[in-house]
Amino acid sequence: MIRDAGESDFGAILRLNLESERFLSPLDPARLQHLHRQAAYHRVAIIDGAVAAFLLVLREGADYDLARLTWLWTVTTEQDKAIIEANAAGVRSSRYEPGPSSLLEDDLDGFRAWYLSVIGPPGRLQQLSRRGGGRYFGV
Repeated sequence: MIRDAGESDFGAILRLNLESERFLSPLDPARLQHLHRQAAYHRVAIIDGAVAAFLLVLREGADYDLARLTWLWTVTTEQDKAIIEANAAGVRSSRYEPGPSSLLEDDLDGFRAWYLSVIGPPGRLQQLSRRGGGRYFGV
């Protein structure tokens, strides 16, 4: 069950935050109260009668430290950029040949058909099946 967070949940929220503090930011009761008052959305997930997770979304213009909130976004964006650039270089290589889909990619053909029906021009799906798929959905 998901419900609004209240002050009675603060002890559990602080414990959860402490368990993951290395990924988040330190949080004490006064700071939590301050953030709670500024929150546009503050919810808790309840499992077996106990707070198992929380989400606190601040309003635009709220008093917060931008660097503390964006560091993970910055780190993952830089990592994603490096991975994507390396992948693109490999795909552009003259030695690249598309292989079979992973068994973990359940119903890739169904997704491809749906995606092309939404964004593709009329006849794109038939054109793809004639070409037999291939790199970038047969493009």
